Amino acid sequence: MGNGQAAESLEALERARADGRIRHIGFSFHGSPDAFKTIVDGYDWACCLVQCNFIDQEFQAGIVGLRYAASQRVGIAVMEPLRGGMLATRVPEPVRAIWARYPEPRTPAEWALRWVWNRPEVTTVLSA
Repeated sequence: MGNGQAAESLEALERARADGRIRHIGFSFHGSPDAFKTIVDGYDWACCLVQCNFIDQEFQAGIVGLRYAASQRVGIAVMEPLRGGMLATRVPEPVRAIWARYPEPRTPAEWALRWVWNRPEVTTVLSA
């Protein structure tokens, strides 16, 4: 999308917000950390949707992106906290061994979700 198309899209979103069809303007992100910062800086976003889990801390926006968006007062919703279910079913044995030492038993899904929920930058977690 070129700058002209982006500006037109944002104007359309602003009109929809002004007439009550939407309340908050946000974006879903699937690119590089540099692109994420550029997008965050390019508009007064209310929120963004990013992939984040304990395996993908440096993937796409990553933890650095979460921190940056939060510093700019952009709300953060996280998708893929279980990495498509993989973190609930195919956890490497060394990780399971570490979790097993914790006094309160938890499922792999609970460990993975708690990791995301405990990120201070995260306001919402989405998982199917």
